[in-house]
Amino acid sequence: MQQQLSIREASPLSEENGGASCYLMMTEDGADESAGFVVAFYPTTASLQQTVDGTDVIPEKAEPLLIEGRAAARQVLYGDAWKAQLTVDVGDGATLYVERFGPKDSLSERELRRSVDDLATSVLKAQKA
Repeated sequence: MQQQLSIREASPLSEENGGASCYLMMTEDGADESAGFVVAFYPTTASLQQTVDGTDVIPEKAEPLLIEGRAAARQVLYGDAWKAQLTVDVGDGATLYVERFGPKDSLSERELRRSVDDLATSVLKAQKA
């Protein structure tokens, strides 16, 4: 999966969080702020809930949707960095988490939403294969 998504860095989260994640950085050399994707898998609801950090951002209300026929929720966060975060129920209490982030105003809201949806869809399709 890491090679399919051209992910340069993959690292497990701490044992406490019980998840695994990888990062696709798309930041140009010399850029002041990073941009890219985070893809993470959390085997339990508790492991996902332990990742909440209380960052000072202005969130949009979460939008319910379906990704590959699975229940999902997407939220866009505004601050110095803009983020679109998507969680997808993958069954048995496990959750796929996909985030697209970048400097403020570097992407449109529509691009943020579409990019996390598309990446989550590709991850779930690859999982089926």
